Amino acid sequence: MNLFFDLTWTLFPFILAAAAVLGLTALFSLFIKSRYLLATIVGLIVLSGIIIVIQAPYTSFTSEFSNHMNQNSTIEKIELAAYDTAGDNHDKEVSLTVLEKDVIEKILSDLNQMTLKEARHNEHPLKYSITFVITNELGDRQYQTKTTTYYMNDSHFDQYEITSDGSHLQTIQHLIEKNR
Repeated sequence: MNLFFDLTWTLFPFILAAAAVLGLTALFSLFIKSRYLLATIVGLIVLSGIIIVIQAPYTSFTSEFSNHMNQNSTIEKIELAAYDTAGDNHDKEVSLTVLEKDVIEKILSDLNQMTLKEARHNEHPLKYSITFVITNELGDRQYQTKTTTYYMNDSHFDQYEITSDGSHLQTIQHLIEKNR
C-alpha cells in the first residue's frame, strides 16, 4: 500500500500538468479552429512551462541569505568551523570567530559568486559550517539578534548543489588553515 501512495505522490505533478494541458487545449479549441495553430500555441505554452520548471530550483546565495536580513541589518560576526569528514563522527577540527568587517565583506563577496540548485538528496559530507550573527533593527531602538547557520563543502551549500565555478571557499579555507 505504501508503494501505491509513494508512486501516486511522485506522479501527481505530471498528472496535474497533463490535466492542465488538456484543459488548456479544450479551452483554446473553442476559439481557435485551425488544429495546426492550436497545436503550435499549446506547444509553445508547454515549452515555456518546461523552461520555467527547469529554472525554478536555481537560486543564489544572495537571495537565500536575504531572507534573514532587512535593510537595517548588521552582521556582527561570523563563526566558522571545519569538520573532520574522514570518520563517522564528523568531529570539529577548528573553529574561529571573524569580527573584522573587511574579512566579513570578503567572505560575503566569495559566497555571493555562488549559483545554487536545489538538491533533493545531499549525501556529501559537509566540511564547513558558517554561522552569521545578525542584528536586525526592528524599530526605534528595538533590535533582534539571531543566528543563521549554513553547512557547506566544495560542491554543496546546505540543501543546494553549487553549480557555479568559483572560489566560494577561498577566504574561509585561508582563515581555517591560518588557525590550524
